[in-house]
Amino acid sequence: MNALMMHAAKVYGARTFEGECAKENIGSRRVMEKLGMVYDHSSSYTKNDGSATFESDVFLLTIQKEKG
Repeated sequence: MNALMMHAAKVYGARTFEGECAKENIGSRRVMEKLGMVYDHSSSYTKNDGSATFESDVFLLTIQKEKG
């Protein structure tokens, strides 16, 4: 994931990345934290079929533009 974000930053100029996981999904939260993402806010999302809604945490990572 880190390599993909770095590629997107270099090739496409992407600077901000957002990740979201269900509050109870501790494994996904740890992955985002290991990538350097930081907690931004709480939210919720609903499955595409509308069968369930989950409370979630949103994480952000901003990559600084390389000099030169």
